Amino acid sequence: MSSAQAKSEKLPPGAELRRSQRVLLAVPVNVAWSGRSGDRVEEQAVTEVVNAHGALLRMKAPVAVGTQVEVTHGHTQKTARAVVVYAEEPEKGKRAGVGLEIEIPSHQFWGVTIPPLQRSTR
Repeated sequence: MSSAQAKSEKLPPGAELRRSQRVLLAVPVNVAWSGRSGDRVEEQAVTEVVNAHGALLRMKAPVAVGTQVEVTHGHTQKTARAVVVYAEEPEKGKRAGVGLEIEIPSHQFWGVTIPPLQRSTR
């Protein structure tokens, strides 16, 4: 059993598993990864939601869950390594939602200070 499974089994139904507060924020980013044939693939994307541990992006290119990516912030040019933890199939003519988890969490990477997560005592 993974540690995430063990934690989720101890939480009450509907409990939040997030580790940091989410912030709605549109940040242009460049996402780069190795394609199936080993070639470098890059795409300009935009965040929808960010937190200290990652982000939800909208992307054109399909990126498989588990893919290691490099994310470059469009304004600061700071980079972070991340892994794709969520990827949805895009609707025709739309960009797909792609969830990333940053390798080294940062409360400042996105250019805003991410507030601490407010935990309920209920």
